[in-house]
Amino acid sequence: MVVVVLVVVVVVEVVVVVVVVVVVAVVVVVVVVVEVVVEVVVVVVVVVVVVVAAAAAAAAAAAEAAAAAPTRKNLPSKLSYTHFTLSWVIGFFNLSTKRSQHISFRCRQPMDDLKNLYGLQKKMRKRHMTNMEDIRNFIK
Repeated sequence: MVVVVLVVVVVVEVVVVVVVVVVVAVVVVVVVVVEVVVEVVVVVVVVVVVVVAAAAAAAAAAAEAAAAAPTRKNLPSKLSYTHFTLSWVIGFFNLSTKRSQHISFRCRQPMDDLKNLYGLQKKMRKRHMTNMEDIRNFIK
């Protein structure tokens, strides 16, 4: 009888040890899985926040650039910037080639050309020339 009791006690102890080991192993696995999932969620949240912040900053910069872009209302004259630049280039080359075609560009006095061109641009702005044909005819 004593032997039977001892065997039962040993079997119960072994079963308790096995159950405790299994429970501890399950708890450790669950804790590790939860930690990994939490870390992944944190990384995903941080990436999403950074992407949203970058997109918001880009949108704000685009809105600011659009607000600062020239419109018809804040142009200095009725000439658009493209027409004004083209007229400047056309005027500069017309002035420089008409005055002296045989003298090289470096020998001429570019300040005179620029002064003449500035006066030309002022006259064109006063006359509100926007058509490129008008500008070419005026420069000739």
